Amino acid sequence: MSSRITEADLQQAHTEVIQYLGGFMQNLRAPKAQYNCRRDEVLTFFRKLPLWQEVRNASGHAIFKHKVTGVVVGLQAHGGNTVNPTQMNSILEGVQKHINKLGNDILGIGRGWRTTVPDYRRALERLH
Repeated sequence: MSSRITEADLQQAHTEVIQYLGGFMQNLRAPKAQYNCRRDEVLTFFRKLPLWQEVRNASGHAIFKHKVTGVVVGLQAHGGNTVNPTQMNSILEGVQKHINKLGNDILGIGRGWRTTVPDYRRALERLH
């Protein structure tokens, strides 16, 4: 993890989970999403979140790495219009790993995402 991470980054990461990632995960887990999750929507979703940085590569996969946790999420960026179930599971596992690492190891809030206000300064010390 980089020393460039700031308290503002930690606050943003916390906000991302509450406002975006929770709903995203719920949508991907819905049975109707299994063969109907559009690849361009997933790519756009990650590209709009400032802490998920796209890693350029020549493999034809889109790879996103979170600035704070270092967790990597990837999917095939070519082919059909939908994300196949194997890739969806991989995305779900990666995002869940990110949420767990951020909440438990960095912010120290466990499951209290909506009710606990983290001590970002202490979390930054813990991170470094």
